[in-house]
This record gives sequence, C-alpha cells and structure tokens, in this order.
Amino acid sequence: MTTRRKVLLGLAGAGGAAIAGGTIYSSFANDDEDGGSGSDIVLNLATDPAGTDWPWVKISKLNKAKSDPNAKAVNDALGAWLDDNPGVRFKDITLNVWDQKALVTAVSGGSGPAMFPASVLGNWNGAAIKAAYQQGLAADITELAEKYKFEDKIADFAQPHWKSLPVDGKLYSMPDSFNAGNGIFYRRDLIAKKGLKEPEPGWSWEELRALVRGLTTDRMKGAAFQKWGVDWPLKAQAWALLTRVPAPSQKWHWKYDYTTHAAAWTEAVELYRGMLYQDKSALSDSTLADGEVTSAFTQGRAALFGNNIGFFFGDPDSDNTLPNMAKRMDKPMSELVGFVPHPVGKTGYYGVSAPFMGVTAFSPDLSADALDKMVSLQDHMTYGQGYVIRKQVRWDATKNLQRVYNDPTPINGMTKIEGIDGSLEDAWGPEIVKAAQASAAMSNLPDEAAYFPAEKNAGPPNTPIEDMESHWSFEKGRVDIRGDLKKLTDTHNKQAAGFTSSVDKADFAEAAEKYYAAVKEFWQEKAPDFASEVLDPWLADVVKPSLEA
Repeated sequence: MTTRRKVLLGLAGAGGAAIAGGTIYSSFANDDEDGGSGSDIVLNLATDPAGTDWPWVKISKLNKAKSDPNAKAVNDALGAWLDDNPGVRFKDITLNVWDQKALVTAVSGGSGPAMFPASVLGNWNGAAIKAAYQQGLAADITELAEKYKFEDKIADFAQPHWKSLPVDGKLYSMPDSFNAGNGIFYRRDLIAKKGLKEPEPGWSWEELRALVRGLTTDRMKGAAFQKWGVDWPLKAQAWALLTRVPAPSQKWHWKYDYTTHAAAWTEAVELYRGMLYQDKSALSDSTLADGEVTSAFTQGRAALFGNNIGFFFGDPDSDNTLPNMAKRMDKPMSELVGFVPHPVGKTGYYGVSAPFMGVTAFSPDLSADALDKMVSLQDHMTYGQGYVIRKQVRWDATKNLQRVYNDPTPINGMTKIEGIDGSLEDAWGPEIVKAAQASAAMSNLPDEAAYFPAEKNAGPPNTPIEDMESHWSFEKGRVDIRGDLKKLTDTHNKQAAGFTSSVDKADFAEAAEKYYAAVKEFWQEKAPDFASEVLDPWLADVVKPSLEA
C-alpha cells in the first residue's frame, strides 16, 4: 500500500521534481480549499518568508529530507501521523508568525495558519495575550487538552506555568516548549587570559560594565547587545513593575508613572549609554537582534552577549552557533563559554532572567474536526511518537548527541530517548546541563494575568516606551533622561485616556489588592532589601492612594 509517508519520502527523494508550487504539501491541497469538515481536512501551515523554522522545520525544506537530517526527522514524524490520519492535507501559506501585526491581521481576517505561537498575539505581554483570547483570536481547546491529557505529559518543572494558562476556566493555548531562562553568555577563556573574575549569580550591572570594559580590545568589543538592550538594566530596577499604577477610578484602569523613580531609571540608562558612548566597550545599533549578537560572539567580535540559555544548544554543524564555535576552535564548549543570569538591581530585584513557557494557539476558524486534528498533530510532535521519531532519525543520520538533544529543558521531560546511546548530559556535559536546570528552577514572579480578570480590550500599546528606549540607546548626543521620562508619562497617559476597561472597577480593585499582596510576599522572601526600601514605600505612597481614589 502506498502510504502518505511513502509519498512524502518519494517526493523528497525526487529532489522535489513532482512538487507543485515548490513545497511538498502544496501537492495535497489546492488554493481554493479551506479548513472545514468534509472528505478531506486541509490545515494551513505558515511558511515564514524570513526562513524561521517554526514550529518544526520550514515546510518547503522537506524536499531536502534525503540530505538534511533535520528535514528528514520532521518528514518521518509527520509521515507517521499522516498514516494514522487519512484525509488530512496541508497547505503552505506565507506569513511571518513572529510579526504581531501580520499575525493578528491574518487571524482576525480568517486567513491565518491553523496554529501559531500564542504569545505573539499580545507581543509577549501576559495581559495582552489573554485579551486577544477574549477577542476570539484563538480557539478554545479546553476539552481537547483533557482528551490528549496534556497535564499528565508536561514535565514537573513546567507545571506551575501550565496552571497559569486558563482564562476564566478555559484554555486557549497548548504548551510546546520551555525556555529555561535568560542570562549572559561570556568567553571564559578570555576572562581567564586577562586575569578577570568570572561573573556569579547576583552580580550587578556595575560589575557587568567593568567586565565588558576589561574584555574590550582593539579588535573585539566586550559585549554585543540587541537593539532592546537598555531594557535589561531598567528591568533590573523593577521598571516593568513600578511604572504602572492601578487606577480603577479611571476609564482605563491603569495609569503610567515614569517619574516617581526617575533617579533609578536615569542611573540605569546612563550606565548603559556609558558602555556604548563613553567606554566604547559595547556593540549595538538599531538593527541588532538575537542572530546578529550571537554571530558577533561566535565570530570573535564580542566577548559577551545576552540571550536565553537555549543558545547553548545549537546545531554544531550550523554557522554562528556556540557549539559550532567550539567545534571550529577544537575545544570543549565548557572551557570556552560560561552562562550566568542577568545582573540584579541594586536592592536585589530580578525579573529578566525568569524562565517561561512557549505555547501554541490554534485558529478560531477551524471546524471542530480540523481543530482536533491540528491539536492531535502538535501533541504527536511535542509529547508523542513524533518527538521520539525526530530524535531517533537525527541520531541514526548523524550519531551526534548534540544534534539529538538540542533542548536543555524539554517540555515533555524526555532527556533520554530509547535507542539512542547517550543522554542530554552526555551530549553537553554536566556543567552546562546543571546551568540550564538551575536557570529553569528560578522562582517565577507573581503573574499579573493570574490575578486580574482578562481584559477584552488590549489597552494602549507599548510604542511610546519602545520609541523612548530606542532614543536613549542610539542618540549619540546629549539626552535629557528626566525630561524624557516626564514626556513619556504624559504621552502614555494621553493614549490610555482613549481606552475603556472591560473589567468592573470593583473587581479590578479587589484583584489589585490580591496581586500586590502576592508581590509583597514574594519579594520579602526573595529580595528583602528591595521589599523594604523600594516596594513598601511605593505601595503605601502610590498604589494605595490610587486604589482608594
């Protein structure tokens, strides 16, 4: 019998000669077919024009399945599912799923993919993501989550994050990955060569600046920062917490205050700008994102960069990954590269380094049958046999454990796969795995979205903040930071005046009381100096009067 898997492999082996439109799956679905019920279910899968491999590997790459182990792994895993799900076909659509505006436009217009990264809907803001759910931009998968027993399959370390996902008792997203946390990668060998001290958890931004200065040479900058790098020293001083004040008496139940702690914000911005323009020790510009700073590090143009710990676990055979750098230099990566959480604030606050869970949402336009199939496929690829097949195929093709175990904290907890001679620790060494596990175990800050009722209105965008942070980062001349903070406060509050909260003000005030009580309890344990010197006065002098008003 000719199964769909054999068709896939046959097309791949033919080098794509029989592939309509340049992709394997476009031969299964015509452009005028939709994702409804019927003899066939057609599922739209997004192909990112930029080439991002989400959720597994760019679909059009599957015609390279014979020569590319990653493509072959996905090909075989998808084929196994298709064997068990006859009548399902796929169609490529071109969409950058990481572009919030493009994704929201496509989903709201009924032309979006069958599944997509849920956090993009709200630009990674918990309240905005849940507002998007309330606006009908994602399918309700509550019953399907029970059918496929997600709770039983999710690793223990991710369970607290899983429990925070429901909105008013309903589930709109499915866990697909676990980011073990963010921090700073640094060249251990260069630090040792210069006789400098390696950073340790709990270090400060002043210590980071000194280290970056000490690592800078005529040929190498001490650090490379993404275009949003100034956000990190600001958030180390609780920027995200202390600049929003609950205001149930207003139409929009939040007001914005960037002046009360102006001294702290000014100091953070001046420190960051000092690295760029005074010390000339850091590389950054308005075009740098994750890929560019990683390349600067692996190519020897920077000795330090910030990102999530998953960058430790790249493909050793792909350019500009950390494992590839170690391979080129013929040294164990643990001798070359170290990782440490981001620096903390002056009174111990942290927030940038915390781990988080990646989640998948599904098109609200799918029929019940199509939604079931799409969730089934993602379950197969994330928690089921599809995940195992992908690992086994990579092992058979490469015999390279680093190509197999490329996730330090798999959401399914599978750190050892049957039939593969080795484990995650064998692939990367105990030191790197220990760093990932320590990062994943960091305590999560109280989640605002878990306390406040979900807004049906997303509220004012963060554009004023993004524009101001860009100004602070890339204006080479003198900047009036305090004046900018006053301007930012006025601009953001003017925008907020045009929005109306969908949450009853009494319910909002009650939720605020509970949320800030949890915040206070958390920081009294984790950073008592921050709680007593910064948080308590702010709650008494700013939050309490606003709630009482």
